[in-house]
Amino acid sequence: MNSIFKTISYAKLGTVLFAVFHLVFFASFINNSISTGTVVVFSLLVFTIYFPKTRNLVLQINFFVGLFFLVFSFIALYFLSNVLPNYHYLILSFVICFFYFKEIPNTLSLRENYKTKAISISLSWIFLCTGFLSIKVELLNVMPFLLSQFLFVWALTIPFDFADVVQDKKNGTINFYSAISSKNALIILLILLVFQLLVNLYFFNENILFNVLNFIQTAVCCYLGFKNINKYWFGEMVELAFLLQWVIWEVMK
Repeated sequence: MNSIFKTISYAKLGTVLFAVFHLVFFASFINNSISTGTVVVFSLLVFTIYFPKTRNLVLQINFFVGLFFLVFSFIALYFLSNVLPNYHYLILSFVICFFYFKEIPNTLSLRENYKTKAISISLSWIFLCTGFLSIKVELLNVMPFLLSQFLFVWALTIPFDFADVVQDKKNGTINFYSAISSKNALIILLILLVFQLLVNLYFFNENILFNVLNFIQTAVCCYLGFKNINKYWFGEMVELAFLLQWVIWEVMK
C-alpha cells in the first residue's frame, strides 16, 4: 500500500488534486468561477510543471530557444483570451516560472538566489491560479486576497527550503536558511503567517473564525516540517493544507 502512495506521489497526481482544491478555493473566496475545461487544462499544466523530469528538460533547453517558446505561448494565450479571460496573469506566471528554472546568461536563476527563490514560487503560484478563473479579475480588487495567498504559499515553502539546505550546498545554490537555526526559520515563518492573519482580519473581517482556523492549521503544518518528519509525508501535509483551507472556508462562509 505504501508503495502505491509513493508511486502516486512520484507522478504528482496528489499534487495536482490538491492544487485543484486551492484553485477552487480561489474561485469561491472571491466569488468567481471555474469551468470544467479550465480545471482539466490547469491539472495538466500543474502535472507537467511538477513532473520530476520537467526540471531537467527545461534546464537542457537553450535560453534563447526557451525565450522564443515563451513569446509563442504569449501569442497563443492571447487568442485563447475568450476562454481564459485572465490570461494576463498566466503570462506573468509563465515568465516567473521560466526565469525560475532558466538563468539569464552570466547571472543566477531565480531558483539559485535565496532572495528570490521563495518569492518567485509564491508569485508564480498565485498568478497561475488567478489566470484560470472564468470571470475577468481586476488586480486592484483582489490585491488583498492575493497578498494573503502570497504570504500563505511563502510560509509553506520555508520548511522545504530548510530541509534542502544540505542539497543546495552540493548544487551551489545559495540557501538563506543555511545561515540560521531552525528556531529562527520558524520565527520567520510565524511572522509571515501573523502578517497574513492581520491582512485577513483587516480586509476580510467578516470571516474571523475562518482566518483564525486557517492560521492555526497552517502554523501546525509548517511547525511539523521542522520536526524531522520524512520529506515525502511532509509534502503530503503541505498539499493537505490547500485542501483544509478550502474545506474550512466552505464550512465557515
